[in-house]
Amino acid sequence: MATSISRDELKAKLIDTNIALVDAQGPGLFEIAHIPGAIRATAEDPMSVLNAIGNDLDREIVAYCTDLECVGSALAVERLEAVGYRNVRRYAEGRVDWAAAGLPIQRLPIQPA
Repeated sequence: MATSISRDELKAKLIDTNIALVDAQGPGLFEIAHIPGAIRATAEDPMSVLNAIGNDLDREIVAYCTDLECVGSALAVERLEAVGYRNVRRYAEGRVDWAAAGLPIQRLPIQPA
């Protein structure tokens, strides 16, 4: 089971350290809103996350999802630990909690079909 991280601790780490922040929200939600600096995790291309994080197995990684009911971050943590990363944490409250605290959210421009 992953160690959790609080909103305030994550906020401080994003300022002071080089953590990898993994967005594990469901399909299409990263584009709607995500925490700035996050790496988009997709089931279709799991290697993209590993390529973005790098091969430092001790690098601090935080995965988050939409909210407490979203299980994407728990699955991301399990997968990252399964491939050998040793310093993975989960921000279980997710993007909704982050935004509710008035912290910045990034939105991607909508691409025409």
